Amino acid sequence: MANYSDSFPYTIRDVDKHVGPVTLPNDEAAPVLTAGRTLIQLSHVVVRLEDRLLLHELGLSYRQMRILKHIHSGVTSATELGRIFGVTAPAVSETVESLVKKGLVTREPHESDRRAVKLDLTKQGAAANEKAHDLERRLAHEILGVLDEPEVDELLNLSTKVLVPSQENLISRRLNHQ
Repeated sequence: MANYSDSFPYTIRDVDKHVGPVTLPNDEAAPVLTAGRTLIQLSHVVVRLEDRLLLHELGLSYRQMRILKHIHSGVTSATELGRIFGVTAPAVSETVESLVKKGLVTREPHESDRRAVKLDLTKQGAAANEKAHDLERRLAHEILGVLDEPEVDELLNLSTKVLVPSQENLISRRLNHQ
């Protein structure tokens, strides 16, 4: 397996060269806006780093990896994947088709609905999913390597506090727009 530092033209430590400082007016909302913008920038950088690592190591895009993970966890239809991602089933079909062509996913007729197709991972798909988990662990260590253990614990607590209601809001919006 390639060395992590060889996987990208830059690492998380180089981000400050690519993302300038955020400056806001001096008012009470500035810390919340600055923290929010920083969090948004971090999320974009992490997704780009993960996407590049997945492409380099597994030949998979971030979207393909997410679909593999959901199929691994029991999601078996393009319609269900579409609901999870907030897109139509035909929009998911292109990515699923690419995974089928790579030999990572199979399409089988549904047992009880002749019109439906059941998605499943092949042995190669399950192996790719496991490798993607390993890459996630490597990336997490790279990103959080600048923090000590108490800082990691604090980040986990704070990010969970923000993540849970944000996920609930996203799910609610998706359900209300369908």
